[in-house]
Parts: sequence; structure tokens; C-alpha cells
Amino acid sequence: MLTWVRNQLKDLKPEDFYEKFNYSHNSRNVAEKKLQELLTSIAKERNSFNRRRAKYLLDSFESWINSTSCELYWLNVEASLGRLTHEVTGRISAYKTIKNFTRKINVEERALPPSKRIKNNKPEQQIYPPETSRKARHRIFNISALPTNQDHGNESDDENIKRQRSDSPLHVEFVKEMYEADETEDYLSDSDSDYVYSSESSSCASSDNNDTVVDGSELKMNIDLSEFKKKYSKMNDSDKWTLSTGKIVEDALYNFGIKCRHEHLCHSFVIDPNDKIYVDEEVFTESELDEIRTYKIKPMPLMPQDLLTYLNSFRVFDISDLRNAILKPQQWDSTYNRQTHFDHDWIRNTMYNLLHEYEAENLERNHLELWFLIHIWSFIDRGFGNIDGVEATRSESSSLASSNRKNRNRTVSAIVSMKRKIMGRRGDLIIRKVSTEYGCSEAGKSFNGDNGTKLLYERGIKTPKMKDMFYSLCVAVGMEENKIRKLQSIGFIHAGLMILLLRLDSPAGYTCRVLRTKMLEIPSQITQFGSKALPVIMLAWKAKMIVRDMIEFVEQKQYMEDKENLGDQLQNLQNSCELSPPRKKIDQ
Repeated sequence: MLTWVRNQLKDLKPEDFYEKFNYSHNSRNVAEKKLQELLTSIAKERNSFNRRRAKYLLDSFESWINSTSCELYWLNVEASLGRLTHEVTGRISAYKTIKNFTRKINVEERALPPSKRIKNNKPEQQIYPPETSRKARHRIFNISALPTNQDHGNESDDENIKRQRSDSPLHVEFVKEMYEADETEDYLSDSDSDYVYSSESSSCASSDNNDTVVDGSELKMNIDLSEFKKKYSKMNDSDKWTLSTGKIVEDALYNFGIKCRHEHLCHSFVIDPNDKIYVDEEVFTESELDEIRTYKIKPMPLMPQDLLTYLNSFRVFDISDLRNAILKPQQWDSTYNRQTHFDHDWIRNTMYNLLHEYEAENLERNHLELWFLIHIWSFIDRGFGNIDGVEATRSESSSLASSNRKNRNRTVSAIVSMKRKIMGRRGDLIIRKVSTEYGCSEAGKSFNGDNGTKLLYERGIKTPKMKDMFYSLCVAVGMEENKIRKLQSIGFIHAGLMILLLRLDSPAGYTCRVLRTKMLEIPSQITQFGSKALPVIMLAWKAKMIVRDMIEFVEQKQYMEDKENLGDQLQNLQNSCELSPPRKKIDQ
């Protein structure tokens, strides 16, 4: 028994153990205790991998043995033994009730002001009665707590287990209800809280408490590391990113990721070299992070001299001077050409809109997030107006790239019903051309410092969305590595009048890198307009040029196909209706 558990340790599931050694529903507690004893024994062995894996499973033992798959296994056993109809039907009702109750609690908590949410790991009120232990809460669905059916009391455990489990209509109904409840929750709660960005506070296993809450934003718990491990196992050592010190980036991220108790960017194999946690947890040194930051870094676009000169002409110190600079006649007014002079006109229009806000003294008052999007940051949307086919869509649109990733394994109905299509993340701004996405934006109503909770949270949900977009660009260029190294996606983060630009690329290996600009702001006082507002407009222009360059690069593949000789064109046309071979994959 010990040998079997040791051999299966990498992908061990409790239900496999129960079935292998013929434990029945009457002996569930015995089975769980035996499994815990075996893991405890393995945790004391000399093999480092087995020891770490066993300790990890023991740390999360209660949630592990009470997972949905385990409960389904025991229900399967129970149903195969002819459990009374009303008992299993009651289980279905209980599952749905608790699902709905939990969802209601989550919605109500989000509606509470931050001061009344859970803080410092000490909830002001408990959902469960005080005497209900964490273990008892996990045992709500424990089948062994139900009475056994006396009609089958004379059968042996082995005979009971050998009965056909899948024939029970109650079991099928319960599975259907469980899947539908889970799918509905995933669909309805498809907020951007899939990832939590960690910077100041550690999210790895050295944390003392599993229920860490930061300013009311719950950190994600019970990470499913199976997908993370699966991605890592498929990586070729020769293709990984090796630093000058000999450290392999993917290996370091993996070793850090399996220790984390909360979702982190490393689980997507994305690295932000400015994240302090890598130094605090000794994942990378400062010099290694600096190498990651600067390796094959893509330069920001440079503004043409005439446009730069025109932008600098708005370096003013009072409202009247700003108005005069806007209304000053320009040489290009009479010979306006949209392709040539669009950026000049966009700058002037932006200045004019900001002028109205300064005259009304609106920037000195507090506003909601939507106000900033409409009155201030809308100039970013208008900046893409001269790129053919590009649209900047606001809140009503969800990310197609994110939806494609979430529904990648969706299939038609078979054993279970077909899952609902999951929506992509909704963003405050999505920059796309037809169905290809190049950038996005998230906004908040206030700025509370570089490491404010809202800013850390927005950075955390922004990067995975940018990686979804980056992956769709990789597909668009045929997954060719030399082209992938030249791609990048962008993301804006707004916090009140502050703005930050993120760029995500993949300079080497399987890892994606995210780089930040410094935080810039639109000043609330006109006296700082030249020193603060002009760099913001410059940043928006540079982001637009990055998107334009990416569009041209992605569409160059189609252009090159048009330039092929007649023989290649005819051959490609001949094969265009055939099934394509499996695509070469990169880590996503």
C-alpha cells in the first residue's frame, strides 16, 4: 500500500486510493485516516520530491479529501448501493441551496464598504456558527454521515462496490445539478478577480494564515496546481530562458509557484521584474531581475520632431495661455490631411477638452471612475482614429482572447451536458481590429500610492488579460518563434488622474515579461500642466504607435503570402480545405 501511494504521489487522487484498495462508503473515515498515515510516513523519507509533495498534501488534506471529485466518488458508491431516493434527492437540494447562499454572501460582502469587510484575518461576523469547526464545514457533504440502506446490509463491501454505479438516475441527476451550479457560478462571477497581484506581502507558503485578506480584497485560495505542473512538464529544458548566472527562469518560477498559497503571476509563467516578492523570497537576485528587465528590451517609439515641437508648445502655466495656444493658427489648418496631420489635430482636441475641465475646476474635486473615463481618459480612445479598422471599445465589450482561452477545452454534450460558454474578462477599454486584440485598460477612481490595494489588484488582473491577447497574436503569426519574440501587447492602468502603461512580451524561453512605465498624472492645477500633462499625452501616443506597429507586423504574414510565386499560391489553395495538423503550442 505504501509503495503504491509513493509511486502515484505526483498525481495522487484520494478517490483512486479508495477504489484501488476497495474502501466502501461505510469505511470512509478509516480510508482517510489510513491515507493520512501513509502520507505522514512518506513526508519523513529522504527523497526530497516525495517529502515535499507529501507535506504539501498534508497541509491541504481536509480540502483535498473533501473535493468535489471525492464527494462524487462517494456519492457514486452510495447510489450504486441503492440509497433511499429521498436521501440523495435531499443531497441535491442541499448542494444547490448552499451554492446559492454562498453566492449571495459574496455579492452582499462586495456591496459593503471596505470598513465593514473582513480585515486582518478576523471576520466581524461568521457565516457558520462559532462551534462549527473548519473540518466540520468541509464535511457538510460527507456521505458517510448518512445512514446506510438496510436492504443491502447482507452484502459485502466488495460486492457493493462492484455494483454498476453509473446506472443510478439519481446519481446522474446529482452530477448534472452539480455541474450546472458550478457552470452558472463561473459564468455569472466571471469578474476580473482570477488573479491577485502580489508585491509587498508574501503569498507563498511561509505565510502564517490561509485566510489573508488585504483591505477587503480576498486573495484566491485552494490553487489547482495540476494545470501549472502540466504546463511545466511539457517544457523542453533546451528552450528555457537561462540567465547569465546559470539560473533558469522557468525553473525558478515553478519552484516558487508550487510554494504559493495564493494565485500569482508566476502560475501563468509571467514575470514582473519590479515585483519585490522575488527578492524577498530569494527567487531572483536584484542583478538577475535587472537582466530580465533589460534583455532584448523593445524601445519605445520616438515622436517625430515636428509633432514633438507642437506638443511642447502647450507648456503653459495658466488657463488663458492654454486657450491661446489651442486657438493659435497652424500651417496645417488650411492643407489638412488626415493621415499626415491627424496626430496634430488629436493633440489640439485633447488640449481643448482638458481646458474645459480646468476652467470648471473639475479636476480639484472627487469623482467616480466613470467620470474619469468620460472626461479625461477618452482622449486615448480617439488617438486610434487614424488606424484603419481599429476600434477602442469601452465597458460593454468583453475580451475575445480571454474567452477563447477559457473555452479552449469546451466540448459538446456527452457524459455530462455541454458547458456554457464563459465570457471573457470585461475591461474598461479593449483595443481591437476585427477579432484580434492588441491592448486593454482598467480604471479606478482614486490613487492610493504605488502599492495601493486597488493598483496592485488592477496590475494583477491586467497582466493575464494581456497574455491572452499576446497568445492570440502568436496564433496570428503562425506560432513562429522568431516572430513571437517581436510581439508585445499593452495595457493601461488608470487611478484617478494617474496613468501607467504595461507592456507584455516574451523575449526568451516560455516566459512572458511585463514591463511598467513610471506613474504619470494629469495635474489638478494648471501651473503643472507642462511638466505633468504633456508626458501623459506623449505616453498615449507611444502606446498607439506600438499597437500600429503590431498590426502592421501581424498583417505582414498575409502580405508575404500574397507575394508568393504562382506555384506556392496554387499549392496553398489546393490544401486550404484539408484538415490542418495540430498546431505547435507555446505555453499559455
